[in-house]
Amino acid sequence: MSLWAAIGIGLCIAQAAPTGADIAIVVSSHAGAFDSALQAAVTELGPRAMVLDLASGDASALAGQLAASSVKSVLAIGPQAADFALADAGKRPVVHCLLPNAQRRGLDRPSVRGVPLTVDVKQVLTAIHGALPQAKRATVVFDPAESEDAAARAEAEARSVGLFVRKQAVGRGAEVSATLNAAFKDSDVVWLLPDRAVSSSEALRYVMLQSFERKIPLVVSFEAHARQGALLAVVPDPVAHGRAAAKLVRLIADGTAVAKLATPETGALIIINQRTARRLSIDMPDAFVASAATIIK
Repeated sequence: MSLWAAIGIGLCIAQAAPTGADIAIVVSSHAGAFDSALQAAVTELGPRAMVLDLASGDASALAGQLAASSVKSVLAIGPQAADFALADAGKRPVVHCLLPNAQRRGLDRPSVRGVPLTVDVKQVLTAIHGALPQAKRATVVFDPAESEDAAARAEAEARSVGLFVRKQAVGRGAEVSATLNAAFKDSDVVWLLPDRAVSSSEALRYVMLQSFERKIPLVVSFEAHARQGALLAVVPDPVAHGRAAAKLVRLIADGTAVAKLATPETGALIIINQRTARRLSIDMPDAFVASAATIIK
């Protein structure tokens, strides 16, 4: 049974909100990751939650439902839900999750808290070591304007899993190819952080070509990039994000001040491209392969 059948379309468009519901969950669409986060949040919150489904209901009508409700706090899943909540939640605190580029969406408000759409660098380092236990030298490619801190943490924490990480900042304009080329020098694996300059179509085409030509695997931050040829992707777990966001929004509804909320820890999912593994002649440990959420064959 689908999630929407399980919780009921009437509930999703807030026509039959549970009695006593004091938390609203706004969901952008029925996309797989959003559905997974929604199911986790609904399970965590139970009858305290009413669900506003932007894909199934008229936004103006849903805004009216929210305004007339006794909701104390709002959980927004995805970009459209975040925009809706920020525009229509009034003075209610908002928690967002599965929101790309949150830092560039004007969310620096006292009443807003989010679950960052990131994977902790230690989780990626652990995945690299699990997939490539013989690897000793890794290069992390990043945009200093976006991920200087993450690259520094990767460099500092790599020794804990037996790796040496070298930072490689991506260049601009004509320097892009040169800096990406330098990332493969004296490296056993190249890791791309989820920065716009690093993830551009031009940059990706170049690093994919270099990966195959030099037989050096790529680790990326998006499933789509693994499907394009990277060996490994370590991506946010939408179930863990939905559960973490639900816990935050419940704390707010119970009276905890937004400013006192700690940033929650969330899990990650591993995606392996076995076609690329064969092409690069890489044999990953069976236990690591068994831990993958998705295997591209």
